[in-house]
Amino acid sequence: MAVAYQECDPFPQEEFDLLRNVFKPRRRLRCAWVDRLTLMDELTGTYYPYLGGTNAAIVCGFSVKPWPKTRAPGSNVSGDTKLESYDDAEVIVTYTTERVVNAGNGLYFSEQLIPEPGYAVQQSGDGLFWSGGTPLTQQEGPILNCPELKYTLTYYQLPAASINPLWIGYKDTVNSVRMYTKALGLYFEPGFVRYEGAKMQHALSHRGVIQYTVALTWSYSYRNGTGWQGVWRSSEGHYELVYNAAGTQVLIHPQAAFSF
Repeated sequence: MAVAYQECDPFPQEEFDLLRNVFKPRRRLRCAWVDRLTLMDELTGTYYPYLGGTNAAIVCGFSVKPWPKTRAPGSNVSGDTKLESYDDAEVIVTYTTERVVNAGNGLYFSEQLIPEPGYAVQQSGDGLFWSGGTPLTQQEGPILNCPELKYTLTYYQLPAASINPLWIGYKDTVNSVRMYTKALGLYFEPGFVRYEGAKMQHALSHRGVIQYTVALTWSYSYRNGTGWQGVWRSSEGHYELVYNAAGTQVLIHPQAAFSF
């Protein structure tokens, strides 16, 4: 570390949330007041050092205040008598094992896979009868629920140079190759996930640098093995792939090789 600091008692302190499987320790550091932001920069992306070298809990936040009794009476910052000056700072560093993963090179992400209600398909009432023998009309056919899974990959603290134009250009395309998640240990076969697009937000860091949070979302749909290219065939009561007169499969959705 380029910045000199001292670890102070009664820290470190460690919090264990066993129900959510989250470990959240904290450290109390003392450094020169003028070095507090540099110390934060140097610790960002590092791991809690009291786990025997295990890279589990990553820095997730800081709390800074003047160290007790280090205010220089009558001092000021840059000659402005309205501002105070201090000798030392107390920096509380918080770590967590929850969600965010450090992928290296300043890249942080989280993943989420949740069920979605999906959509409903009106099936044909042909060949079906009520208990009294009355046939169902076309409008009375049963509703087939087609649930989906929503996969979201979120990047944090991205600089403007890391924004990928394809995050916009790939919208509404379906994966043409097997797509792997980054940390969940799952993959999706070609044709089963449709890219819905990116939600992007920006904010200024404590250094005045614009950083982005980008959430990329895909929808997974099985459709009895046909994926997003399947078309509902009412007469058969299931999805099927469709072809042109030459026998070539017609792609209902354009394809793309995702690499996000």
